[in-house]
Amino acid sequence: MAVDLDDLWLAYEIRNEVHEMNAGGWHRFKDHLEDIGLIRAWFDYQERRTNEALKAWCEAQGVEVTERK
Repeated sequence: MAVDLDDLWLAYEIRNEVHEMNAGGWHRFKDHLEDIGLIRAWFDYQERRTNEALKAWCEAQGVEVTERK
């Protein structure tokens, strides 16, 4: 199944806005990803986006970022 993870992220964000998710909302979302076989892809994507945001923030603050080896 080919899924654009950016679209999946957008769907998740929209759901947050519309439903003001409670603690159970994340679990339902995660369970759905497990059901459709995308949970690993989701966590990989989430990690990549988080790292990009952190690097951008550090750059804006003048903090040098080095990659671990």
